[in-house]
Amino acid sequence: MKPIIGITSYNLNKTKDIIGLSEDYLIAIEKSNGLPLVLPINLNRNIIKEFVSLVDGLLLSGGSKFSINKKDLLSGKLPNLEKQDPIRYNFEEELIKFALKKNMPLLGICRGNQMIGEFFGAKLFLNLYKRKNHLEHFQWKKRFQPVHYVSINPNTIIGDIFKKNRVKVNSTHRQGLIKVPSSLKIAAISDDGVIEAIESRNHNFVLGIQFHAERLIAEYPIFQKIFDKFVEASIKYKKSKTRE
Repeated sequence: MKPIIGITSYNLNKTKDIIGLSEDYLIAIEKSNGLPLVLPINLNRNIIKEFVSLVDGLLLSGGSKFSINKKDLLSGKLPNLEKQDPIRYNFEEELIKFALKKNMPLLGICRGNQMIGEFFGAKLFLNLYKRKNHLEHFQWKKRFQPVHYVSINPNTIIGDIFKKNRVKVNSTHRQGLIKVPSSLKIAAISDDGVIEAIESRNHNFVLGIQFHAERLIAEYPIFQKIFDKFVEASIKYKKSKTRE
């Protein structure tokens, strides 16, 4: 049986009473022979535990267009992840906590990468456009196309996938990790110093990527290998559960 991959959802409106998820995440997991399961936002700890017990891998998705309101965008004073959406933040924080206790494979994309980083104690820069000599980290058009390069650490999951020193990625974020604790390994970094991928040194598979690999797989199949590796790790985890 295929491994079940739990994917976190996000709010689709300002009142935050409708949730959803881009189909791109589901397609990426299905192509890697995983079974995607969208997880609704819920703060009941018992239900969160049940979610983690049910799945074999956890994917933390990116943010929605309602994560940061227009007033904050115009002022340039962007809120941190928790203030953007306290309910989602607390939900995903609990998910990460329970998943790591089980050493479950964990993949974070864009906002999900930042969530993993913050959970481990990394520093999030709240507005990358206030940094000197910054790159274009929020591409307004052609989000399915690479826009800037990142340097790859060869001794990482990402390094094993790409087998290159530099890779061009897409970019749709205004915030980013700029410093990580010793428990995390920097797997990729942009030319202006923004951390584009992180991995845990103490878990079997914990990977965060700042770019949206799920949007690139149609035209750039190499990015599918990120999901292949994740699902492979989830298969191993699933087998270890059945032996317990």
